[in-house]
Amino acid sequence: MHGLEQKLYQLIISRLDGERLSSSTYLEGIFELVRKGIGGFIIFGGRRDELKGFIDKIQSLSEIPLFMASDVEQGVGQQFTGATGFPPQMAMAAAIDREDPKDVAILGNALQAIADEAMDVGINMPLIPVLDVNQNPD
Repeated sequence: MHGLEQKLYQLIISRLDGERLSSSTYLEGIFELVRKGIGGFIIFGGRRDELKGFIDKIQSLSEIPLFMASDVEQGVGQQFTGATGFPPQMAMAAAIDREDPKDVAILGNALQAIADEAMDVGINMPLIPVLDVNQNPD
């Protein structure tokens, strides 16, 4: 498919429910969106090992690289069973001394670990960091 319709599909990032990958009807819908040229998916739930293989498969079927997004502020384990979970970012930031380079390095290492695991699974658009405003600090 080419032309205007394909360009319009490229503007869409659709929800992908990782818990539904065992449904052939659901999978056919996902494959149809990929064939039509969808821009990508935001993934919620599922098992890490299943999703990694599934993401590889739909990327190979797509004419253009797909955006694969997920909310992973608390690590990939926030969304996927079998992946690593981390404390909320606000808690991690509160736990360090920002004046201590070693503490800052620990925070940087934690965030790098989240990014590395996201890329390993196939998430190329991790929705992290987030800016949360603490309106009730007490």
